[in-house]
Amino acid sequence: METKSMKNIISIFSIIIIFSCNSQENNYFEVIQKDRYITQENSTQTNVYYGINFKGKNKLLVYPLSTLDYNEEEKLKMIKELLKFEGDNRKCNIPVSNYNSKLSQIHMGSNKDYSVQLEALFLINQIFFDEPFVYSPIPILINNKTNKEQVIEGEIIEKAYKEYEKWLYKVEGIGFESAFKKEIYPLKGSDISWMYGTN
Repeated sequence: METKSMKNIISIFSIIIIFSCNSQENNYFEVIQKDRYITQENSTQTNVYYGINFKGKNKLLVYPLSTLDYNEEEKLKMIKELLKFEGDNRKCNIPVSNYNSKLSQIHMGSNKDYSVQLEALFLINQIFFDEPFVYSPIPILINNKTNKEQVIEGEIIEKAYKEYEKWLYKVEGIGFESAFKKEIYPLKGSDISWMYGTN
């Protein structure tokens, strides 16, 4: 009996340790349930939506995400943390929209929602690029060979995550400034791009 109760105690402590480690992993971002940003097209909220909350120094996540107060090491940690949101298919509370004011195109497609995992990639662009909405104006990924769009889940987003991971590995080796000068961008050389973005 003592051995069984001892095993139970060890199991409980193991769960507590795992939980505390997981809770410390996300130092900069967390996903929380949020109200939908209401647009003219969508004046009522019927679905449950989620947003990535910034737990940084300014505590606010506004576009574009400001990381001026952070050094490169911290920014790399942010990017690694955002890549952990892969597979989170919950709907983001921010609707699909064009964030590049210099772009004449207005998004008129059927995709009005996108996922938390896609929002994470969209935020990574805002950490790396000085003008992130030139690179990724609209949070929609496109397969350039088939013109297929993806916003929630699927092979295009899965492949995009692999490309971002490969890109991050290169950036870690040479630094942000050198990567930017050499135009080492997350999806460059792949058959995926952000809608109306530069690759």
